[in-house]
Amino acid sequence: MKFSINTVLLLGSCMVSANAFAATNGEVLKELFDNGTAPATAEDFPQRYYGTGEYLTPPTNRCVILDSFGQSYGYDISRTVRFTPAAGPLIPEKRQEKLVFGNSSSSYNLFPDPVVEGQTLVLTNPKYKSWVDGNDGVVHFIPGQLFATKSGEYVAFKIFVKAHGEARNQSYYGYCYPRSRLPLF
Repeated sequence: MKFSINTVLLLGSCMVSANAFAATNGEVLKELFDNGTAPATAEDFPQRYYGTGEYLTPPTNRCVILDSFGQSYGYDISRTVRFTPAAGPLIPEKRQEKLVFGNSSSSYNLFPDPVVEGQTLVLTNPKYKSWVDGNDGVVHFIPGQLFATKSGEYVAFKIFVKAHGEARNQSYYGYCYPRSRLPLF
């Protein structure tokens, strides 16, 4: 079958225009987040042991976040459990569980309980990022906030980091999907 150059150019322009309307991964996740029908709960996220980071039970959901290029990579949102063993008959064992996200090793004790605002679960990591002031060597901690909603069987979330110094506000989108399903992308 022979095609004229006009037919090839027409087919090529149709393919380009069809791809021009395709949503980016970030737009898909923003739409998933914006169309959430209920707030996420702590039980939507897996339990991990504080000491080793291992899962206490097999996780039902996997969480990913998008990088600046729209590619997804694993992201840790979990109910972290810390045990304090009993020390003799007078000091009983203590178990503490907190919903955490990001690098929580230095901020675990500072995490507040999550709150529900409308259709969104809100959690703050008071030490989400840090930077050292080059003038006086002071370490500044920048909080980050997690906003999570349910959209069907998915949990969509947004991480928001408020502007500091010369940096602008930053938002990252991600989602958690059931292990039994394939990721969206």
